[in-house]
Amino acid sequence: MHSLLRVVLPVLGVLLILFQVLHLGGSYGGLDSPVWGFLLGVGLIVAPFTALGMLVMYLALVGIPLGLGLLGALIWAEQFGKGRWALIGFVAGGWLGFKFVVSDSFDRLFEPLRSLGDKANKEQK
Repeated sequence: MHSLLRVVLPVLGVLLILFQVLHLGGSYGGLDSPVWGFLLGVGLIVAPFTALGMLVMYLALVGIPLGLGLLGALIWAEQFGKGRWALIGFVAGGWLGFKFVVSDSFDRLFEPLRSLGDKANKEQK
């Protein structure tokens, strides 16, 4: 699996850069900028496991609190009705997500991906 990812991730980086080049144009700004795609593509080519780990961790850092907040809002709104209960559920779910993200369990969740990147970096040296 390690050797397969070593080949697939740089190819994915080249494809991402080509996609960004082919879709240039228009007005961009902020997080919509194609620079982010170029940076991710170069990262996947130069340090594939590190770039993949960073992307997955950043998505989880945002996705877990937001997802638990939305789930909390949905559950509270279904249980107690619409209105302020949904807001309370969103805040409670987001708080639980935040507590998970800053816990040691979150670090242990991504430890295999980090160790894969460390192993790849040692093999390159």
